[in-house]
Amino acid sequence: MVHDVSRRMALRVGLVAAAGAVVSACGANKSGSGTESNEPAAVATDAYVFGYPLVLMDATRAASGPANQFVHNDSFPTAADRLIVRMNRDTLYSQAWLDLKAEPLVLQVPKMEPGRYWLIQLLDAWTNTVHNPSSVKPQTRAGQPAAAFTYLITGPGWTGSVPAGMTRLDCPPVRCGSSSASRSTDPAMSPRSARLSARSSWRH
Repeated sequence: MVHDVSRRMALRVGLVAAAGAVVSACGANKSGSGTESNEPAAVATDAYVFGYPLVLMDATRAASGPANQFVHNDSFPTAADRLIVRMNRDTLYSQAWLDLKAEPLVLQVPKMEPGRYWLIQLLDAWTNTVHNPSSVKPQTRAGQPAAAFTYLITGPGWTGSVPAGMTRLDCPPVRCGSSSASRSTDPAMSPRSARLSARSSWRH
């Protein structure tokens, strides 16, 4: 199974690389006026720009853990860590890939000591940031307790009710990525206390 995934990833990356070569070749074919002389080049460029982030996100997802589960790092990143671009050396990271097709997910950030920085970044398939609640701006709805921040992450078209004490975060795609960052000078301060659960099985 691992080899099958690797072959699929290699094929996708190869196709994107080939598309990039076509774009490069077409882009070099210009008229003397300096304008593009071949319309397919612009089409190929748009296709490359549109599709390449999808390939990168899928490759990152395949290298991570199962869907709807946090993968926590208990030690600070080193120069050898390449899963996330430009990782902070004083930050503990967690990652989860969210599948919202069946139902929403509940994400809870526990109460932390004053001055502790945390950030939850929700990304769509093109690596655009959809939501980014943090200790600086929790993005909670009025009346939600500050002791712990609880979010209901919903997929497109979901019409259920939001339980009391939760803040709804809509994600346009059914699948998206979540990156949790917690800044600390002590690697023993793990972000493992952040909770992620299906709505139907959530227990306070």
